[in-house]
Amino acid sequence: MRKQIFIALILALVLTSCGKKPQSQGTVFAPQERTSSLSEAEKEQALAQKRANVDVETLVSPRSVRMTILPPALSDDITEPICESIIMQMLRIASVNGIAGINGSSPIAFAASLNPIERKATGTAPQKMLITYELTYYVLNMETWDVYTSYATDITGVGDSFEQATRHAIAEMKNSPEIQQMIAQAEERIVSWFEANQSMLESQVNLACGNKEFAYALALLHSVPETATSCYEWASQKQEQVLAQLKLQVAHEELAALKDAIAAAQAEYNPAVAAHLAMLPLGSPEAKEGARLYDNYMAQVDKERLRKIDAEERRHLEEIELQKLQMKYEAEANAQAAKRESANSGGSSFGDRAKSFFRGASVMSIVGHVLSRCLFIL
Repeated sequence: MRKQIFIALILALVLTSCGKKPQSQGTVFAPQERTSSLSEAEKEQALAQKRANVDVETLVSPRSVRMTILPPALSDDITEPICESIIMQMLRIASVNGIAGINGSSPIAFAASLNPIERKATGTAPQKMLITYELTYYVLNMETWDVYTSYATDITGVGDSFEQATRHAIAEMKNSPEIQQMIAQAEERIVSWFEANQSMLESQVNLACGNKEFAYALALLHSVPETATSCYEWASQKQEQVLAQLKLQVAHEELAALKDAIAAAQAEYNPAVAAHLAMLPLGSPEAKEGARLYDNYMAQVDKERLRKIDAEERRHLEEIELQKLQMKYEAEANAQAAKRESANSGGSSFGDRAKSFFRGASVMSIVGHVLSRCLFIL
């Protein structure tokens, strides 16, 4: 159901963007049937270059700023299951505010800290446990540790145990006008930072490419907000080159994934098959083999069921699958970078100011913790 809503939203945005045009005074609309000698696989690969530049998050997002989600550090109260609940609540808030929540390469963070301010048992029977936290949200820059904006509030939960009370308190982490205002106020400073630090980002991308970490380089490029005009223009131009290198690097893996997707689909239409085909580098042996497999697969797909899926919807489904696939590689690369950073820093890469926010936990280890559990958000 969530995926259907997501697809419907994309379609709605695309449709509403097609405004009414002035009526022509001469030419009568008379569409002609177009024929093509291209095979199904060749058609898919011809569209692959266009699909590679389609950013689904931007299509459905009123903002172009991406942030890394940073939950509170683990503690006696904040266990791993509780932390995962916090992550999901923060992702919902980020989604409502048009933020691409999972992008561990982004130096901009949407963070939260929880400090218990009251723990007690109720005096009435049946006795319950009550816990109140001071919840503070931050939008901060992990490169400079500048806090752009913050907002604090209290949340309270009641339960049969303090753990249950904590879970109920976490459920109160919801979007609010104050959070919306906090994020809006931070956006201008975020864009200004990217524009002022393009040379640093270029160095990071070049270093990642030099180390053949193409997925990580792509994630860095995707972290640049569209509103940072000059920096975004550079990032957009660089993305095509880096994506081509990534495709070469993962060609064997993607061909195997294509075979698995076809086997799982049998005679059913599966947009993931086309996404794996689009990830094969054009002209490569893997792409030629993938095209052959794709044509055989499409010949076996139930044509009656396929006709029930509008061609435009098919393209959107396949674009979404391709974006999810690229996000998977980026997220895995971010998690690997997080592990390296944590190991190099002895497990604690926070400065003193960061420790006051997250009780000394490592930013990069938290990022890795998030990414390892939230690869697919769409």
